[in-house]
Amino acid sequence: MARSGLLQAAARVALIGFLLLLPAVTLWNSLIPPPNLGFYILSLAGVTADPPLTLSARSIIDGDFQKAIASRVAAKIPVRPLLIRLNSQILYSLFREIRPQDIVEGTGGHLFEMRYLIDYCARTDADAQTYAEKMIPILRDIQTYYRARDAVFVYAISPSKAAAMSAHVTGTIPCPNSAATRQRSTSDYARRLSDAGITTLDLATLVRDAGPRSPVELFPPGGTHWNELGAAIATRALIGAINEQVTGAPLRSFELTYTMSRQPLGSDRDLVDLISLLFPPVSYSVPRLMRSTECPQTPTSTVRTAIVGSSFMHTPSEMLEREACLSDLKMYFYLRRGLFGGLPYRWYKWNLDAADLAPLREAKIVVLEENESEVGRSGYPPVLRDLLLGN
Repeated sequence: MARSGLLQAAARVALIGFLLLLPAVTLWNSLIPPPNLGFYILSLAGVTADPPLTLSARSIIDGDFQKAIASRVAAKIPVRPLLIRLNSQILYSLFREIRPQDIVEGTGGHLFEMRYLIDYCARTDADAQTYAEKMIPILRDIQTYYRARDAVFVYAISPSKAAAMSAHVTGTIPCPNSAATRQRSTSDYARRLSDAGITTLDLATLVRDAGPRSPVELFPPGGTHWNELGAAIATRALIGAINEQVTGAPLRSFELTYTMSRQPLGSDRDLVDLISLLFPPVSYSVPRLMRSTECPQTPTSTVRTAIVGSSFMHTPSEMLEREACLSDLKMYFYLRRGLFGGLPYRWYKWNLDAADLAPLREAKIVVLEENESEVGRSGYPPVLRDLLLGN
């Protein structure tokens, strides 16, 4: 009995200590500067936007100010990530329900972002003409600008996982149009651009068609982007398209040699991380490309190279630097959102200004990429044209 009493007393002291420590740690997390000095039990992936914190009579009466304060305080509670993961795990394990709800699960454990599914299922035969008519004058102006300066220009279309892995989409969302209509939309769009004289590289169709012939899937179950093998197939095609235009030494290409890893990292598990489970399903294999140990100095090493595009171009950008020896390459993420590059490949700056974008005018190799789910809608190609033409 004495021992039981001691254990109960120890449990009470531990609980009281925890309850006293919780607000103190929450206050610490609120006061310290970002990003990584706080104390949290586990962590969460992704970024959420806090509601605006506006102090006014109207915001207090409406409750908006109080909600904004509560949101900020709740985000600093050290046990919040653990509780969110526990709640998500219960919903997933018992009801196969995923939070956030803009991520859904297809067959084979493949996760998809709803926005890609909506685009894929809504495609019609008219889309190719609609988007081509919008993009041709924009791309023609950009291409003319660079060609007049003896620069290489390629417009590339990256794949949507929903289109490339459509066999795993079955039953996830109703699609009114036929599979044939959905699949030919991107290739029809690319053909119209090519017929108009735009140097177009349809990586979406390339990777989709390579999938059934590959011994390894080209998209990871828990990720939204192509894996290293899929990106390598695309990068080799990109090197080929660039070499068709260069007048000097061609870029060095590389072999598709890879090993399999049971440790998915980064983009191989970006959707798994976003659904915030206590026990994430990451027991799948992913390819790891065998990389060159060194990059010799070549005539192309110092050629100013610019990639303007979406998150699909991070891995190809790194491969172009490492394997094709383009050491002066910069990746302009959605043009203005961020600047990346270097070996090791890394982030340089968010929210680019005019001075950051100025080197684009003098680039000698330029790749402008749009994802097939956003062609004609992404918004940054016309901004790039205006930048180049001084509009």
